[in-house]
Amino acid sequence: MRCIPLLWLATSAVVSAEPSNPGNLSFHHYQPTQAKATVVVLHGCGQQAQSFARDSGWRDLAQSQGLALLLPQQEPENNAKRCFNWFLPSDAELTSLRQAIDQLPADQPVYLAGLSAGAAMAERLYLSEPQRFAGLALVAGIPAGCASNLTQALTCMQGQRTAPERDRIGADIPVVLAHDPADPLVAFSNSQWWQAHWQQDGGSVTLIELEGVGHAWPIDQQKRGQVGDYVVASQWDLTGLIAAHWFGESP
Repeated sequence: MRCIPLLWLATSAVVSAEPSNPGNLSFHHYQPTQAKATVVVLHGCGQQAQSFARDSGWRDLAQSQGLALLLPQQEPENNAKRCFNWFLPSDAELTSLRQAIDQLPADQPVYLAGLSAGAAMAERLYLSEPQRFAGLALVAGIPAGCASNLTQALTCMQGQRTAPERDRIGADIPVVLAHDPADPLVAFSNSQWWQAHWQQDGGSVTLIELEGVGHAWPIDQQKRGQVGDYVVASQWDLTGLIAAHWFGESP
């Protein structure tokens, strides 16, 4: 497994190599001396793991709040647009993600956050081992059980879907959904579906309507982050809001 330390933080550790890495993913990892949790941040299409963590404010939050970060990187050999292949029946990328997570300290809670295709993969990862994760944040995403090929995935993005049986949380963990109701790429109804079905199953779900954001992760530059690919300036400090829902305090 190709793993690269995060050079922008004072102390970094590399996730040790695995012999298989069937998904051909790379990983950037930061482990402070004392971390209260690890956040796995899954980027969207057309993004880079490290720049997305910087732009969205996760880097700043990790430094100020004592969080570890695991940043999976999709490779162009897997998907020309660097999208995680959340819709494929193969578990190759999912297996690589779980291999990396299994190398994290066992006593640290692990949270998942993702944008767009990264959100869909984050949900799929959670559903593969729900007891391993302490919280979810899914931004402008698509329920992973909606599709098993690219054609179906594109249809699901527009909100044309049926309710898959496997998209069930069934656990009382904090789940944050965030989506612009006028998102031009991924229909808001996908997040509404998540909210309705997970609340029905007893999950603790918060849906934030990010009006005027488009298909992007919003930041308040006065607090953290910077404008970048699919990261836009806004009154919303989304990363801070997610942390508040997860940890019960405003960073």
